[in-house]
Parts: sequence; structure tokens; C-alpha cells
Amino acid sequence: MKPYPPEIFAQWKQSLSLLREAQQSIGTERQDKAVLRAAAYMQASLDAHLRRLGGLLHIGMTGAEFLCVLVPVERVASRDHVTDATMLADVTTDDTVETPVAPALPLIVILDNLRSAINLGGIFRTSEFFGVAELWLCGYTATPEHEHVAKSAMGTDKLVNWRYFENTSAAILEAKELGYRTYALETSPSASNINTAKMCFPCALVLGNERFGISEDALACCDELLAIPGYGRKNSINVASAFAIAANAFSHAYRNG
Repeated sequence: MKPYPPEIFAQWKQSLSLLREAQQSIGTERQDKAVLRAAAYMQASLDAHLRRLGGLLHIGMTGAEFLCVLVPVERVASRDHVTDATMLADVTTDDTVETPVAPALPLIVILDNLRSAINLGGIFRTSEFFGVAELWLCGYTATPEHEHVAKSAMGTDKLVNWRYFENTSAAILEAKELGYRTYALETSPSASNINTAKMCFPCALVLGNERFGISEDALACCDELLAIPGYGRKNSINVASAFAIAANAFSHAYRNG
């Protein structure tokens, strides 16, 4: 990612400060004023991308809509912070083989507005390990051009095919048009147990946002819901961890019949 001039980077950091203030006020009487204050500042910026993001802010916006603005600003303004990706910068592996050990798994993984670039890097690594055919990155999900994705993926972003879609529902519908059965990994009473479900190939698996899950529009496009059974007090786990469990289930179903 090309560095911003200091005066522009300062505007991104101030915008992040205003957005976090607005985030704290969501659901209170201060929400509208805080959102409008952030919008006014961002739309007066010298940077076209920041102005465009500011134009997405509006009174009465939902938490999910707000994240569509906050996440891109966080990714730029927080680049100087120490993160997991920073600590992984000097970590290398020498476990690469010349060719895959098995044919590709006919599975597309569709990511619906993932917030964390670190999670995405982990999903790239897991996808490469299990031989997943493609990743489709949707909405504000980061792409491998983002430095944190590249570092945490540890080279697997160059080994796994990926595409970007602005809209998750459009990606799901395209997969269905190509003949893929579409599954959603989501906690729901109507979801089938991923360990016992009969999976059809080729197929696509949709993973949702870390906080909000899969959007209702995207969920409505899917053919079937799958869930990982849990036995503790919490009913959810990290999306990258959940995908590792799911990828193993799909790989076992495909390769072992």
C-alpha cells in the first residue's frame, strides 16, 4: 500500500477518531450529531477516497452500514500500530512442495464483509492447505494487496485463486448460475450439522462478518445452512477457526465419499 503524504494521513487518523466517537454513540441521542460531524470532516478532505467514504455516512444508519465506512478507514489510519501481521513479518516457512498432493477441492469460499485482514490471511492459509479452488472476497473484505493480508497469509495469497465482488448476493447468485450448490456456515436452529450433512459438489461456502454474521440478503440466496456443533457455553468461534473446521469437513466429504 503506497504511503500517504503526512497531511493526508493525518486526515485519515482524525477521521478514524471521529468515527470511533460516532461508533460509541450509536443507539443514543448523540448518534446523529456524531455521524454528521464525521461526515462533514471526511467530505472536506483532500483525499478522494476519504471523501467518498464520508459520503456514505447518513442519519439513521445501521451498525452494519457504519462498519462499511469504519473498516476501510481503520485499515489506512491504523497502519502504524503493532499487529499480529507485524509480528509475523519475519516468519517464514520452508514447507512448500512443487505441486499439490491431490486434485483441487471443488469448493468456492465466499466471504461476506469480513472486517479482519488477519482473519482473511488465515483463511487463505487454510484454503491452500485443503486445496480449495477459489476465494471470492466481497464488500469491505480486504484483498491480498493489503499488507496485513499478505503478511498473515504467508505467501498462500499467491497460491489460491481469488476474485473480488462488491456485493455478496451477486457472488452467490453467480456461483449458483455456474452450477454450484451454495451453503452458508451460520448458527441457526434450521442449520444442518456439518459433520453429518450430505454435501454436493461442486459447491460454495459462505462465511459471514465476525460480528454480524451473514447478511440477510446473502443468507436468502443460499441453498442450505450448515452449523458446527458446539458443546461449551459460547455458541460461536472465530471465523478463521470455524472455516478450518468446515474446510476439513468438506475435504473429508469430497475425498472420502
